[in-house]
Amino acid sequence: MKVSLLDIFAATGVKFIQGTVENVHVACNEVDLIRADGTRASLHYDRLVLATGSRLFRPQIQGLAEHTFSVDQVDEAAALEAHIRQFANRPESTARNTVVVAGGGFTGIETAAEMPVRLRAALGENADVNVIIVERAQEIGPDLGAGPRPVIVEALESLGVQWGLGASVTSVDANGLRPMTNASTRTQSSRPPACARAR
Repeated sequence: MKVSLLDIFAATGVKFIQGTVENVHVACNEVDLIRADGTRASLHYDRLVLATGSRLFRPQIQGLAEHTFSVDQVDEAAALEAHIRQFANRPESTARNTVVVAGGGFTGIETAAEMPVRLRAALGENADVNVIIVERAQEIGPDLGAGPRPVIVEALESLGVQWGLGASVTSVDANGLRPMTNASTRTQSSRPPACARAR
């Protein structure tokens, strides 16, 4: 399941240099770096994008470690994919056909948008699948702003993804999760980046 980023970079015209940036000279639009082989270089830039990555935050929620999945790392995404594939071996039920994505930010939206096709790949093209996003804020994609929201809503609706706003996951067990609203959602796969969000 590992994708070669070098192939993607080559196809999109991105030049990749492995190394460590030592200094950023804003006044002259240059960065000093040490390459992986130890050589030093300076690079000029027109615009600098500082993308240092993120670290997954896993809050103290009962059952989170035992009963949820993340897509933060390739091996974690592979574990979720394997989990979904074995759904076909279980008896048909609403719980089997339901995935809850905790967190309606960028990662949660992206994950939820992928779930209907992945569930149908495992369960059959005509399977009645349910994908539900649980989001604490009053809007889907709260940190993405109002501008892209209509497009996000239209895309999620076209995929049949549902969402509940103003709710948080308080606990997870083998049968599902309990949102703060006290309305239990029974599932056989919960995947929370609201419970495991990037920061």
